Amino acid sequence: MNSQKSSHFLADMYRQGRRDFRNSQLSLEGADLSNMNLEGSDFSGVNLSQADFSGTNLSYTKFNDANLSFSKFDRSVLTQVDFRYSNLSGADLSIGLVHFCLFDKAIVLGCNFKSTQLLTSTFTDTYYDGYTHFPADFNPNAKTLKVAGVRKVIQRMYARGKRRFEQSDVLLADADLSALNLEGCNFVDIDLSNVNFSHSNLTGASFSRVNLSFANFSNCVLMRAAFKDSDLKFACLSESDIRFAIFDRSNLSGCKFQDSQLSPSIFVGFYYDKNTAFPESFAELDKGELVDEGFTLKTLSSVYGNQRQKAEYLKESFFVNGSLPAIPQESLISNVHERATGSQSVSRHQQLHGLSDSDRGVDNKLAQQRPAILCVDDSPIVRTMLKRALVDRYKVHLACNGIEALAILKKCDISLVLLDVTMPDIDGYEVCRTIRRIDRFKELPVVMITAKDSVFDRVKGKLSGTDRYLTKPIDTDKVISVVEEFTSKACVVR
Repeated sequence: MNSQKSSHFLADMYRQGRRDFRNSQLSLEGADLSNMNLEGSDFSGVNLSQADFSGTNLSYTKFNDANLSFSKFDRSVLTQVDFRYSNLSGADLSIGLVHFCLFDKAIVLGCNFKSTQLLTSTFTDTYYDGYTHFPADFNPNAKTLKVAGVRKVIQRMYARGKRRFEQSDVLLADADLSALNLEGCNFVDIDLSNVNFSHSNLTGASFSRVNLSFANFSNCVLMRAAFKDSDLKFACLSESDIRFAIFDRSNLSGCKFQDSQLSPSIFVGFYYDKNTAFPESFAELDKGELVDEGFTLKTLSSVYGNQRQKAEYLKESFFVNGSLPAIPQESLISNVHERATGSQSVSRHQQLHGLSDSDRGVDNKLAQQRPAILCVDDSPIVRTMLKRALVDRYKVHLACNGIEALAILKKCDISLVLLDVTMPDIDGYEVCRTIRRIDRFKELPVVMITAKDSVFDRVKGKLSGTDRYLTKPIDTDKVISVVEEFTSKACVVR
């Protein structure tokens, strides 16, 4: 059940007399709960990250141990509300009535309390940081608040049983998480760039669609860890125990594995370059020895579920040493081909598909005729996901902000724009309005992809000129369907 339907169900349940929503199984993350009466409700332990409580009466409500990160309480009535042990990182409680509330042992990193009366509320052992905005008449030093970094917050969350961390929980980029026990943690769709994990226990940890560029995993225990669709560009994994780990469709460009234990581990459809430093045990890579087909398929069966997926993998992967899938490297395959046949090296594209030079010329012409899609998002993970979903059928251009997107539109013939809303400097609404002000692009299809799902946001998107509104998390099948719909009936805008 999506958050919008959950909001309606919650309102109906409240009108019918229900006040305890701890085990309601409603999906309330990002829910629009604004301008409602929820007095006396109990949301203890519920995930309400990015929920909108603007203008809502929340008197006598319990949020004990709830996730309220990046939620909005603008103009809400918060009298005798229990926020103990809750995560309010990045929440907005400005211009609200906050009387006799309990914030004891809560996390208020980056929380906005401006223009709020807090004198009657308690903050015993509450964690805050330099980005927490208190009202002018509030002195945190006179209270029992604790200045805490992200490290302390993660320790507290883990000790209380939290194992899944997303971008909506807490901002972790550049954090020092060294020498911590984070066994079994699951990091999903989060920016962990430049994070220091050195000497930490990450046994069985999972990193899915995570930005780990320049992260430091030196001297870590990463046994049975899984890196899926993640960016480990220039990450340091040296002198670590990485046995039985899985690197699935991840970017290992510039990654450092020196003096690490990597065997046996699985490498599936990943990327690397000349700056990637593997341990000396990977010297066998230069010999390019293939294992027998039976072992290959047996290994793949634990990763992929059907023969078609296995066949796709085999076209892009190369095995060595009988246990480690090797690195898909064009020069390596060319050298193996030369030693086996005595012929000159051919391109990887020709080896996989058997195309001649003339065939490749035709293939390039067909590629040039494909519709061009511009994907605009400040998240490298989202850009990568969209490119992977579309690159087989379309020419894909990527932009990380509005200015770069407009520059690409000016010099390229774009058939459709996939546009994020929340971006630095210029948001998606303004980019869309700018596009519509240019005569050349008045009919150019623009599809917004965003985590904002309220009626207000959809109306705002429509008024700015968008043709379709898709919500995150991204459903690649839905994106492909929408792109096909627009590109099949529209010519390239010139």
